[in-house]
Amino acid sequence: MAYVGIARHLRQGEFRAAINAFRSPLLSWLIAAVATLGNSDYLHIGKLINIGAFLLSVALLYVLTKKLWDSRLAASLAVLLFVLSRGLVASAVEMITPDFLFAARR
Repeated sequence: MAYVGIARHLRQGEFRAAINAFRSPLLSWLIAAVATLGNSDYLHIGKLINIGAFLLSVALLYVLTKKLWDSRLAASLAVLLFVLSRGLVASAVEMITPDFLFAARR
């Protein structure tokens, strides 16, 4: 989990090492902030924050879609598509990673 590595750098004050253009810095800052409260188990903190961010995104998507379209059906469908797309992104990354490794080896 790249967020955990960035959070470790942030907690240790290594701000230049924490810069990563491919990841959301907000999650890393949240992990580092929670880790400073006394718990230094970065992996579990990172998992909880990622799950919390996903659930918050689902809830916000439902509320905003329902407000925009004034339809529970449209809001539910938007949440369903969001949840399904999350799985597609993960499987796409799993399929592309071996290609990158093969290309890097050549």
